[in-house]
Amino acid sequence: MAKLPDLISDELIIRAKKLTSTLVADALGGKTTMSETLKPVSDRMKIVATALPVEVARGDNLFLHHAIYSASKGYVIVCDGKSYTGNAYFGELMARS
Repeated sequence: MAKLPDLISDELIIRAKKLTSTLVADALGGKTTMSETLKPVSDRMKIVATALPVEVARGDNLFLHHAIYSASKGYVIVCDGKSYTGNAYFGELMARS
């Protein structure tokens, strides 16, 4: 099993919460941005956490299951589903896990 990335510090989280996502994306050269078509469920929602990136094969969520059970508080799982929309990778049962 691969080692999880180190959690970012509480101090950095506090500082990052003061920034907009566009400032962060620009500072990182746009290498960490997602499609502009993705929208939050609510405009009031914000998250600052250590990303646990997961790359899955089209239509296969096995590695996503592994990430869910490997991660702990302080991580946010970011899944690259290769733009496949034939089925959901993540649903209610996985969210409860």
